[in-house]
Amino acid sequence: MEDQRRQNSMKLEKLCKDGLSQRPIIIAANRGPFGYYTTEDGRLQVRRCGGWMMSILNNLAQHKEFSWVTSAMGKGDRKAAERAEGDHFKAPMLGRDVYLRFVSTPRNMYHKYYSIFCNPLLWFLQHNLWNASYTPNIDGVVYDAWESGYLTVNKAFAQAVVTEAKGNYISPIVMIHDYHLYMAPQYIRQALPDVVIQHFTHVPWPSADCWELLPKAMRVSIHTSPCNADIVGLQNRRFAQNFLHCCNCFLEDAEVDYHGQTVFYNGHLTHVKSYPVSVDAANLQKLNSSYRVQEYEKKLSTLCEQRVIVRVDRAEPSKNIVRGLRAYELLLEHHTEMKGKVNFLAFLVPIRTHMKQFQRYADEVSGMVEAINSRQGTAEWQPIHLFNEHITTHKLWQLCINTMCCWLTQSQMACLW
Repeated sequence: MEDQRRQNSMKLEKLCKDGLSQRPIIIAANRGPFGYYTTEDGRLQVRRCGGWMMSILNNLAQHKEFSWVTSAMGKGDRKAAERAEGDHFKAPMLGRDVYLRFVSTPRNMYHKYYSIFCNPLLWFLQHNLWNASYTPNIDGVVYDAWESGYLTVNKAFAQAVVTEAKGNYISPIVMIHDYHLYMAPQYIRQALPDVVIQHFTHVPWPSADCWELLPKAMRVSIHTSPCNADIVGLQNRRFAQNFLHCCNCFLEDAEVDYHGQTVFYNGHLTHVKSYPVSVDAANLQKLNSSYRVQEYEKKLSTLCEQRVIVRVDRAEPSKNIVRGLRAYELLLEHHTEMKGKVNFLAFLVPIRTHMKQFQRYADEVSGMVEAINSRQGTAEWQPIHLFNEHITTHKLWQLCINTMCCWLTQSQMACLW
């Protein structure tokens, strides 16, 4: 394992030196690597954000400088953007020449973009969670969120990328991330014809049937813009094939090559690739020896005496948590001899709790846990132990799995994520 990590690090370093040494890199994502907040005495402080982007880019930051364009999401971010006077500034925590540029848009515009169009509309569509007989309801609110929220914020991101690119004498590589910024490639290409653009989507790309829930103009635009990128990246081959098929369905005159995984449209060739994203193994190893893990060992040791089922997930509707809990109750009902002998530990990370759809699902999970414990538990034994943790899922994964492995054999533990 250690040899493999060393080889991967050497490959990345060689790629940065050979392939990326001359071209600047600009990353555009709705969420940044850091979040700013103000203390009670008014001082501006920074804290590192977790999640997929930091896991992906931690190693890159050791070998290559880049700029990160991101939304000013809260008061602290907006204050930091004001201090920078619209310019980029050196990021305080990555250790190399990494620069941050905030995109600060009016709050109402950002609300339409993020809380009406991106989430829940796009997110639910791409996870195939709508009930097509009844939802989504594409009304005037949604059209307004598309026109004066989603498109406008994407234009603001594109302009920030263009401004960042003009500070370099060599055309940069622009790496755009996720469903928040589908329209950015088109706007950037119009301003910078020679730039290299990659767009990577971190959620599923569903079939054409799902996309047909959106009005034609929206779904055509969402597929047209990524075809201005040089590379469209998806998480796996099935999602890549879905994207190709959608382009074939929705983009008139698009030439789709399923075998070569390319789309030729409006005179531009786009390569469609699948890039599975791994965990940050080195960071997880470091975390394993931390004080926090030792504290979790003490906390969990009394719950891991016999057989244990461990679930680690974000508490959101695509994770099938409720039915997983119900399946555990069915196990106890059909095998009563397992009562008192099989504990279920559920480590869940609440996300987007300001949105009613996500809060409602989190409440449903909590209600299910309480109901199962009431029906199946005894005065001496509680079947499910729920941990709602406001730390990143990959850290929880490490804490739980490493801790469990200290005491349990593989036959004693089942892990679900």
